[in-house]
Amino acid sequence: MIDDVVPEEALGAGYPRLMESIAQIQSVPSVAVSFFPTLDHRHATNELGAIRPWGGPVPLEIIADELEEHLEKMTSQGTGYDAVVISRPHNYEYVIEILREHLPDVPIVYDAEALFYRRLDRQLEFCSDIERPRLETAAKKMRRLEERIASEADELVFVSEEEAELLRPFARGNCSVNSPLLRSMHWTNEDFAARDGVVFVASWSSGPKSPNVDGMQWFAREVWPRVLARFDAAQLRVTGGNPPAEVLRFACESITFLGRVEDLGSLYAGARVVVVPNRYGAGVKNKTVEALQCGVPTVSTQVGAEGVPVTGEPSNVADENFGYPSFLRVTDDATSFAEHIVALLRDKELWESERALLKIECERFDREREDQVWPSVIDRVLAKSPAGPRQSRQNGADRG
Repeated sequence: MIDDVVPEEALGAGYPRLMESIAQIQSVPSVAVSFFPTLDHRHATNELGAIRPWGGPVPLEIIADELEEHLEKMTSQGTGYDAVVISRPHNYEYVIEILREHLPDVPIVYDAEALFYRRLDRQLEFCSDIERPRLETAAKKMRRLEERIASEADELVFVSEEEAELLRPFARGNCSVNSPLLRSMHWTNEDFAARDGVVFVASWSSGPKSPNVDGMQWFAREVWPRVLARFDAAQLRVTGGNPPAEVLRFACESITFLGRVEDLGSLYAGARVVVVPNRYGAGVKNKTVEALQCGVPTVSTQVGAEGVPVTGEPSNVADENFGYPSFLRVTDDATSFAEHIVALLRDKELWESERALLKIECERFDREREDQVWPSVIDRVLAKSPAGPRQSRQNGADRG
């Protein structure tokens, strides 16, 4: 498996979902996983690989050498790989020629944790005139790359049916949708009185032009002052290691930056409301799914709610809400966003009623997250592998 860095839950940015995917793959009998972190392999050690995704039976083997050097070493030892899973388009572009040279017949699975061209297209709505030409060029280039990946990969795995449909016309292989529900997230039982404040779970690893930075800036400037005007005791807690100066400037008496948070479950257990203020992006937002799985009423933009697997009765709240049930309040209007937050912070009866609706939904979550997509994907690609499915399984200790 290939992605930017060794996955850890506290990193956010799709890595909790990646850990879930690895755990599913490791559940396939006699399959071992080696992981190549493209951005920090020079500093990677197998101490990092001691991470056992969601308590799985086998730790990750971390590839700390250059990829080409590693593959040459394996070939000289008479070992190899039966399949390769690549996440994120820049990683595909970086490794594909190396893989074709050293593993020419091994099937490739592309894990589309988000469609990056959609994120760039949506960012155009909020960029300056100076930035627009660069972003337009980048969006077109990324779309061509993601369409090419779809046409070359043997299997594609998406986070939502909507994004699968966008690339399915270009795909030569099977397209699967893997639920964003995470086994690491559990319902929190703390009552209204035991909780306080608002939480925004963010990752800052994508830099100062990321959707989280834009969302935090919009929220701090447009939404939070409206919240304080109605409820001056409100407190906002924001997670994420190494936040950039562009968001740290909003730190104040009512906004606290917590840095990297190892135990998100405890954070959700103490929160009365979760907010997802992202105005552009792609894929399913893990932060939204996590909050709902933990039983925290959530206020989100439409982008933040995109692809979230909710089926409850449509909301009767007095704004657009885009057809989502009331325990996931969806609005792109700053005033409505603030009003929803204040109502959930102050009104115990309202908060409890929304939690009751969310409890029903989470019981469905618990049933659905047992439907694992990755074992079927791995079975199919192992059948295409040069070693064949039987030899692949028998040689699980030597092959991955």
